[in-house]
Amino acid sequence: MDMNQGLANPSPNGASSPYHDYRIKQHRTRYHGHIHSSATNPHNSSAAASLHGTHQPKLHHDLSYYRNCMVGGVLSSSLRWVLTPLDAVKCNMQVHPHQYPTLLVGIQTVFSEAGVRGLYRGLVPTMLSYSHQTGIKYAMYEWNKDQITNWVGHEKALEYKS
Repeated sequence: MDMNQGLANPSPNGASSPYHDYRIKQHRTRYHGHIHSSATNPHNSSAAASLHGTHQPKLHHDLSYYRNCMVGGVLSSSLRWVLTPLDAVKCNMQVHPHQYPTLLVGIQTVFSEAGVRGLYRGLVPTMLSYSHQTGIKYAMYEWNKDQITNWVGHEKALEYKS
């Protein structure tokens, strides 16, 4: 059986690329166990450290990093705030289907009865719920990623990084 089976060189001129060479070394390590792939990865900054005997420090971000993740999550939920008028009209269409038969008629009716304020009814609860939910989700994702990386080790995390 060929050791490089299934790892055909994608280059049309037959020249080997650094990525192709790296994939072959990974394959040999995984299935034949005689080359340490992380030390041969040219893009792995910890590979140089492992070759020179230095230790990769544990990943730890300070609270400002997680705060910035939370702010990013809050800002990413702002699209939901823009869609609040559609949600308000949708709710009116569900409760009063004869008064609000279509979305366009619903928007016109709500605007004529209550103005812009009627279209944005429910904005504050929407902002509070979605901003907290998304902000916490972003910050916790990064925190969990750091904790798992520290737990399994930096090199193992890089190996399975997508």
